Amino acid sequence: PASRPRTRTVRRAEADDAGPVAAAFRSLRLLAPLGFAAQIVFLVASNQASGKDALETYGRIGTAYIKDNTDFKNMPRMEIVRIQSEAQQIWWNNVLRDLEAGRAVAPAIEAPYPKYELFRGGAG
Repeated sequence: PASRPRTRTVRRAEADDAGPVAAAFRSLRLLAPLGFAAQIVFLVASNQASGKDALETYGRIGTAYIKDNTDFKNMPRMEIVRIQSEAQQIWWNNVLRDLEAGRAVAPAIEAPYPKYELFRGGAG
């Protein structure tokens, strides 16, 4: 029979001796799954507090903000990204306010600034 090339198995003791950088990354290995789980919990909570109709309204307000403030042909890309970020801030402001109140609050916030500050009773 033909001999197989030997492969080296890394033992746990050798892996532990990999150095401080490897040890730091090993401690972060649960960060992505925990972040994913936290995102799901946040989205479920926002759906429960705001409701589907309110979330759709907040999305439409953000989309209208982008359309009203963006000229995709004549604007620098970073300016477009800034406006998109502001539209996301509108959604965020409304959802935070709804989460704090435990229900959808009317009227919807239609401007990105001032940012809504959770547990301070409004925009700061």
